[in-house]
Amino acid sequence: MFSKKHLILGMAISVALAGCGGAEENSAQTSVSSQATKQKTISGKVNGLTTPETAMVTVSNSHELRSQRLASDGSFSLSDLDKNEKYTVKIHANGYKQNELPVVIPSLNSTDVNIDMSEEITPELDGKFHYVWEDDGQSVSGLEYASAVNSPLNIVINDEQQAVPNIAAAQTLYRDYKIVLDNSDLPWTQAHAYRLLETMRQLPQEHCRQGQVTTGSLPCEPSGLKEVKWILTSSHISGDITISENRDLVTISEDTFSYANPQIVTMDKQRGRFFSKRLHHAAVNYLTNAGKDRGAANFILENRFGVTIDTGSQDAPDATFASLYNTLPVTGAADRSASSWQPFTPKEILLIINQFEEMPSGLHIIRDKNTPEKGLKYLLRRRNGHDHLLYPDAPAVAWPSAGYIEFMEKAFNNANLEHMQRLVIHEKTHFIWHYVLNTELKLEWLKLSEWYRVDNTRAEDYLSQDPYSHDIHEKGSSHTHGSAYNPSITNITVDSSDGWSARKTTNFVSGYAQLKNPNEDLAESVSFFLNNPDKLRSRAPKKYEFIRDRLMSGVVYLQRIRKDLTFEVLNLYPDYVYPGKIKKVEVTVDGYADEEKEITIDLQLHTTDGSCDQDKNEQCLEGASSAYTRIFSQGDTYKDIHFYPVDGRGTPSDKLRATFTLPASAKDGWWSPAQIQITDPHGNQRYQRSTDYGWQLFINNPEEDTTAPQYLADSLRLTLGEKENIDGHTVQTMTAAWDVRENVGMSESGEACFARFANANSDVYSMNEFGTYHPTNDDRGYCQVDIKTTEYFRSGEYRVASLFMTDKSLNRSRMDFEDNNPVHPSSPKVTLTNINRDEDTQSPEIGLDGCSKVAAGTPCIGIQAIPTSPAAPNGETAVELTYWARDDKSGLNKVSFKLRDPQGIEHNYFVDHNNSNTLFFVGNPQQWQEYHYNFVLPVGSAPGTWGIASMSFNDKAGNAKSEDFTETLMFTLK
Repeated sequence: MFSKKHLILGMAISVALAGCGGAEENSAQTSVSSQATKQKTISGKVNGLTTPETAMVTVSNSHELRSQRLASDGSFSLSDLDKNEKYTVKIHANGYKQNELPVVIPSLNSTDVNIDMSEEITPELDGKFHYVWEDDGQSVSGLEYASAVNSPLNIVINDEQQAVPNIAAAQTLYRDYKIVLDNSDLPWTQAHAYRLLETMRQLPQEHCRQGQVTTGSLPCEPSGLKEVKWILTSSHISGDITISENRDLVTISEDTFSYANPQIVTMDKQRGRFFSKRLHHAAVNYLTNAGKDRGAANFILENRFGVTIDTGSQDAPDATFASLYNTLPVTGAADRSASSWQPFTPKEILLIINQFEEMPSGLHIIRDKNTPEKGLKYLLRRRNGHDHLLYPDAPAVAWPSAGYIEFMEKAFNNANLEHMQRLVIHEKTHFIWHYVLNTELKLEWLKLSEWYRVDNTRAEDYLSQDPYSHDIHEKGSSHTHGSAYNPSITNITVDSSDGWSARKTTNFVSGYAQLKNPNEDLAESVSFFLNNPDKLRSRAPKKYEFIRDRLMSGVVYLQRIRKDLTFEVLNLYPDYVYPGKIKKVEVTVDGYADEEKEITIDLQLHTTDGSCDQDKNEQCLEGASSAYTRIFSQGDTYKDIHFYPVDGRGTPSDKLRATFTLPASAKDGWWSPAQIQITDPHGNQRYQRSTDYGWQLFINNPEEDTTAPQYLADSLRLTLGEKENIDGHTVQTMTAAWDVRENVGMSESGEACFARFANANSDVYSMNEFGTYHPTNDDRGYCQVDIKTTEYFRSGEYRVASLFMTDKSLNRSRMDFEDNNPVHPSSPKVTLTNINRDEDTQSPEIGLDGCSKVAAGTPCIGIQAIPTSPAAPNGETAVELTYWARDDKSGLNKVSFKLRDPQGIEHNYFVDHNNSNTLFFVGNPQQWQEYHYNFVLPVGSAPGTWGIASMSFNDKAGNAKSEDFTETLMFTLK
């Protein structure tokens, strides 16, 4: 039946193939669930083994690696496989020759299984050793067998004897890395061991010298390493890997191995290699001890990416950065001090390494080809609680001329995992723009969105400039990460883009890309090319092709969401239409010179043949459900404005309205938007700059107030109140108070006072809170910000890192506090002391196994969807998310998730539950609880596969965790 070309020993093998049809399959016509795409089974039986329960069957193809231990009677069954896919089946049993069934396609047909291994016993060790490896034509690991060794290599770990499997790759893993593969859960197969070995060889490690000859004869000298037992499990694991506290036990999910071995595939008629870095990410986690070993992390960063991080502590930077902090920062004296900086936290280190690794190897190290000492060399982390001095809205800033990227705390301490991942790629892409792209390529990029200079100067004159350079900063930097203003009343448009504008309004992956300049457009686009290619491909296919062909050398990225967390949406009439362009702007300001101004702004959008007219009873495809802008005065004050359909929220319309007020003391003169973002119910967006439409908004306020609230020097007080008992729990109130000089009055919208409280432990993110203003006389008062701490909060010394003030005229000010800084004053300190047994330092836990695969009542996660109109599906779909969660001490608090549609558009959901808004968890937080969240996708939703991209959880002590359900797959030309 099969030739010896594919088998070590030809033999007659028959395989039973079964489908899961019947009633369940028929019900899929009206109920679309996560199981629709995977519904086939490969089952069989192996005869002739002495101890079948010690043997393993492996099923694999280009994108999947599944394994199972045989039952005591030799039977096996691997279900939930893709239909119409080719699989290779291998039988691995110690003491027997490995056998393979090269091509199996699960179908509805069935045949009997009869795999006889009785004559495949390998020779016992008797005066000689015999080993055979053969190419199987399917994988790099191939097929192998060796003599049955009666006395295998045994290792003692924690007083337990552990045998090293009789697999060549397993023995090399032990020899070079002291990794001992343990078969107590899933047995390690040759394929698993080989993929792990190849991954370890890719990673720089101090006891190994890749491509170099060491003092010994072997590539690695692990004499200083201790043995570590690795267990393979079929369960889903947060981050794919767990490491015991003393680092002698590792458990890794078999999920990580599916795409680890590059497979030869054909995509769009091109032959290439298809693989994932997921196993690589798990191995980095292991080598860096979940990011806590900064030295090991820095070794990887330096040797693989050419960048260096601070490996020291908050109080003692390492030798390299101790001097760099005094010379490298380009933003002034306040930043040229170690007190302004800190090391990256463990989770931040892992995020950065893993995102850098996703880029093609040719873009791992970014250097000037003519001057190699120039390029990306350092990564800096600003101290917790502090914004950037120049760009307070920025989560990160790249400085190509100075050779570093700096990250702020806000880059990492939010629930938006996708944004964190894209941000790392975004900032590195600024170095690609500066050091990799030549002027010809930049001009080609400009054409894709029709970028031009608003002052009609030549674009070529600006493309070689570095908007982040030290020289430009000292002259007055023209680049902003927030928004700026144009003080000329003769041209009341707002220039927040270094003098650039784009004529196109829809081929951008974000509003930020269109708001700024071609450099930022490329950075945003590349970040989506890697981390959400579907959105870039749907929004800007020409940009997708440019990045693929000009930057990535043909490398293509795909993002795969875990299949059991996906569902299908059916729609015969999808809405892919962008909201119409702005057709009309009408601005009305009511109020005399000395009165509060009530402003109404109406927008009307272009539509085709009046399709949004109510009397036509047609779907308003070019209508919008909302719009947003930030309007700026000529004095750098601003106000955020939201527009909604005139006829009420919920129904898209071509007529949108915003109504708001400005006080009589607000800045006098012209107010203008930098950009208006228009959004429909399905996430289709249009971005329009102030150059695309007419706009005039004049505020007649002769009694304007342009003086920001002033912090009075040395007035900051920080106190910790007495312990209180609330509902049986211990509560202490931490209070920051400071004196303010304000001549008109503070904001009455709840934003008057704001403070960030930072823990001395730099791995703990700051706590943020708004407070209240208390006037004491005509131009004096004080701010007070309270945070209720419970027995679950982190102990340690706390300080105020920064405070912010806003007055009623929208003037804003800020004050930073740092110890031992030449510019900023120190903050008073308080010490919070909680009992160790109560202090909560662990994030919430979620059940990660699929609900469809576990018994009822078992912690899991799952999603199901049903079209509301199955006879004539229109995209409206009822969806139910089921998840289980628990927390070790303080209890589950906020929960959110991102749903990604087939166009790559992400839809954010915030999940309410009984304990969402309580100070304390009601019930037993340690007990697994099942939660359900129901919602409905609107009419017009995109047809195809939707899925949960990520999910984030917080507990009531501020610990957070994000679960990533995507896997990035790379296709490179062979």
